[in-house]
Parts: sequence; C-alpha cells; structure tokens
Amino acid sequence: MTSKSYASATAAYAPLSEDQQPHPSLAFLDSAQPANREALRRHPHALDALDGGHGSHEEANQQGGTTRPKSGSGSRREEADKAEQRRHEDEPDRRGKKQSEKPGAHFTSVIKGHPAMEGRDAPEDIGGELAEPWLPRANIAATAEKPDGTQEGGWAQSHQRQSVLQQHCAWWDPDGDGIVYPWDVFFGFHQLGYALPWCFLAVGIISPSFSWFTSELWIPSPLFPINLKHVHRAKHGSDTSTYDTEGRFLPARFEAIFSKFDKNNKGGVTFYEALQMIHRQRNILDFAGWIGEFFEWFATYLLIWPSDGILRKEDIRVVYDGSIFPVIAARERQRRLNAWNAGWIIWILSLLPLSGWFTENRAQTDVEYKQDRDVEGKGTYWKKRGLGKIWREEEKKAEQTRASSF
Repeated sequence: MTSKSYASATAAYAPLSEDQQPHPSLAFLDSAQPANREALRRHPHALDALDGGHGSHEEANQQGGTTRPKSGSGSRREEADKAEQRRHEDEPDRRGKKQSEKPGAHFTSVIKGHPAMEGRDAPEDIGGELAEPWLPRANIAATAEKPDGTQEGGWAQSHQRQSVLQQHCAWWDPDGDGIVYPWDVFFGFHQLGYALPWCFLAVGIISPSFSWFTSELWIPSPLFPINLKHVHRAKHGSDTSTYDTEGRFLPARFEAIFSKFDKNNKGGVTFYEALQMIHRQRNILDFAGWIGEFFEWFATYLLIWPSDGILRKEDIRVVYDGSIFPVIAARERQRRLNAWNAGWIIWILSLLPLSGWFTENRAQTDVEYKQDRDVEGKGTYWKKRGLGKIWREEEKKAEQTRASSF
C-alpha cells in the first residue's frame, strides 16, 4: 500500500491559489460604514479610487477549462448602491425598534404639576447635536455650538494636559509652577479689572478655603498655597455639577443650566435667573457651597457685565475653561495704557476698575486673539510701568514646569 503525502491528500480541500483568490470589493466594504454613506452618495465615483485599481476591468483566468471573471468597478458600484438602498429602506424601522427595545426606553423626565420639576426641563435634544453629552470631557469645554472646545488662539491645544477645572484656575498661576498663592489671586483679579475691595474679598474667600484641601500635607501652610494638581478636591457642593469630582466638564450638566433656567429660550440667563438657579440647587446645610456659588456667579456677572443683562451660553462656557480671562485682561491693559497716554490725571482715574460698568466683556473672538500680542496675559503693561507683580514671561519654561506639575 502506497502512502500519500500530506500535500496530495489535502489537495482536494486546499484553498485556491493566490491568483485564484476572490478579491473582495474594498469600495463595497467601505460603503457599508455608516459614516461614509452620505459621502458616497455625494461622490459615487470615489468607489473606483477606494479599490486601488483592482478589478477595474474584466479578467479571465483559465483553470481546468473553467473561466472565473473578476468583478469590475461598475458591478461593485451597483452592488454597493443596491445594498445602500436596502439599508435606507430598513433603517427607520430598525432605528425605532432598537430604541424601543432598550431597557427603560419609555420614561418621562418631568411630572406635570410637580413643584420642583415643572418648568425645569432636562436637555433632551442635545444628544442629537453633540456626541455623548453625558460623558465628561477631560480637557475641553464642549457644547453643541463648540464641540471641540475653545480653538481660538490655540487654547485647547496648549492646555490639553490640564483638566477643564485646572484651565479655569490657570489664570491665577502666571508662572506655571502649579501653585497659586494669595498674591496671585489678588493680582489675577486686579488684572481682570475688579475693584480693590473685591480683590481682597476674593483672597479672603478663595485662598483659606481651598489651600488645605488641595495640599499634599496634613499640616496647613500659613501662606495658604493652592496646589492646582489637586484642585479637584476643592470642588464645593450646591453648584451646577458642570465640573465633575475629577475636574472634567460635563456638557449635559452645562446644558441643563439653560434648559431649566433660561426662560423664553433667549440663549442665556439673567442675573435674577442665576439667583433662582443658586437657590434651587442648594444642598442642605451646605453653607460653604451656598456662599461659594453666589460668589462665583456674581463675580462672573461683574466680569462679563452684559449690556442687555443676559449672560450668554458662550460667555459662561469660556469662563468655565478660563479662556476668556487673558482676553479681558488684555482689554483692561489697553484701557489703562490709553489712559496713560492721555495724561497722568486720566491714568489715576483709570486705576479705578470701572470698565465693566460701561462696556461689556463678551466672549473672545479669533480676530481679537490675533490682534492681542500678549494672549497669555503675562502682564506686559504692568511690567513696562513697574506696577503690581512682575510676571515671568519665559513661556517655554512655564510650559515645562506646568507639564511636570501635572
């Protein structure tokens, strides 16, 4: 009995050779992706390019008297079009069925007549405008209007190693060492145009309250430093919960501010509506949270000082990620510089931070960033005049220090 080799014994079951292998249509496979359907409908000839030139014409290979034609790009396009048509015919039903089959799909978010719920709608439509708005964003303040956060001036790119809460606090850390001292708090508010009593009040509230909670030591420091590495520990209650406990930005919670308290859908909240929000979001016996929330929103209103009395959504968003602070500081420096050029009497009067009472500070624009030569807000005006704290301007060193701190 002759023994057969393994190759000869399995020849009948072996796959086709390399030149006989079927060539799947890359165009058809790519057209099956949901993200490419709309693009393929607009550019049907892109199917040829996706195949990379394979099978662009009919070929015939002779094997045992049989001829196996390869599909050309035209037939592949027809297959893709037919599959796309069938998919669109079935898509509405399948989408509705999937939604209805999800556990807990049938629910209501507002009970009519309920004293707390009625008139305070949840942001239900944001899911169709922003991807997964209930998931926190680590380093961008994303909304439906600004899904990628603040891109003006390269803000998101230059602060990608910081949480959104750290970005908010970074303005008071001009040297980038990750530590905010009381004098940093004072000069940070003063550069933004706040009055001297408010600057002292901010130091008295912020530095003693946040220092020990952000410290890496159990023994409190008499200098009251705030460690931005652990600034998420200083998150207080009775707030909007737009920052989560890790300092990330929650788009759904941010949108809830306006869906609940923006009456008549005007795109923002008034000062009275902000007070209503603070009152309704109080936690029991959370006196520190009540004071902190009122202080923050009152300071925000003074900072923006809208001429129509409405804090717009974008105005509030750029306060959350801190990107508006360098812009407002640049405006304030320019105002005082103009007063200096007008004469010493006008300059002395300009030291009174009254700019917010006469002009509003709306959110930044890309044009404004390009025109401002000191977009990082390092205090060029103060350094030239020898007033206040002289900020260090070696940006590269500050960035390296900030990166090592976090």
